[in-house]
Amino acid sequence: MSKRKKYKQTIGLKKWNKIFSALISDYKKTGEKYDIKEVRKEASESYLGFKKVPLSKISKRNVVKSKVKKKITLLASDIKKSDVDKIQDLFFQIAENTETNYSLFDFHTQYPEIPILIKTNKSELKVNRKIGAYEGSELQRFVNEELREEYDNKDKYEKVFSAVVVIQKKGQPFLLFTPQDINRTTLKKYLKTNIDFPKRPEKDIKIIEKEIEKREKTTKKRKETKKLKKKKDKKKTTTKKPTIRKKRSDVGKKRKKKTTAQPTSLSDRNKAKELLLEEFKLGLINKKEYRTKVKKIENMFDKGGKI
Repeated sequence: MSKRKKYKQTIGLKKWNKIFSALISDYKKTGEKYDIKEVRKEASESYLGFKKVPLSKISKRNVVKSKVKKKITLLASDIKKSDVDKIQDLFFQIAENTETNYSLFDFHTQYPEIPILIKTNKSELKVNRKIGAYEGSELQRFVNEELREEYDNKDKYEKVFSAVVVIQKKGQPFLLFTPQDINRTTLKKYLKTNIDFPKRPEKDIKIIEKEIEKREKTTKKRKETKKLKKKKDKKKTTTKKPTIRKKRSDVGKKRKKKTTAQPTSLSDRNKAKELLLEEFKLGLINKKEYRTKVKKIENMFDKGGKI
């Protein structure tokens, strides 16, 4: 083995050890529980980002900063029961519930990765992906066609739909959304008591809690922005003054007034010139003033107007 190759292997191991030590030190400092095997894997992942970095430049701060954030997909079982119990909608409130301020669609927008099954005695809809906007979606069609046909009558109009988390032996947990009049036998098929909730590693629980908190804040901010926009739009419609348009007849009158001026008569013009000539002879005005005023009279005679 050449000296150069041996040096590369040694320096690589030293780098890995430094990264590993920095990670362990950080876990001890934060008081977070860790599994040594998992930390080794984490060190190997972080090492890839420090391959070209000199050993002297690798510090604890840089290692902690470059830690690969673990992406965790939220499960229905991760959501608190109190948050699931909040979803209480009549069939026409699924998109927006102004009474509780939290609808099934709000839940889906907040946790799009969680599958939802809407189940009634006559119909069902599975939501396994992000819907996006409610308008034009499959959920809107289901509400307007299937649910309206089944529940838009005196007997069923006020039946409340509620949610519950369903755990399966195979496949991930999902949210079951059913009305009050759902058949008990149908409901029992889903609500099995002999299946345990999936366990999460302790180090993932904090990440999950932070993610849920972050999404709750986003939902709250989105709702506040929407409420503020509605208020502004309402204010605009109430304070907008109607624009008063001028009648065409009034515009016509003004135009007519402008065009009613007629040229000064010849006799008036000559009389005015005679008066000016008298003033000039008496020495009241000089020759330059006399010519200027004569020119003015001539212009008025051409354009029209009183002297």
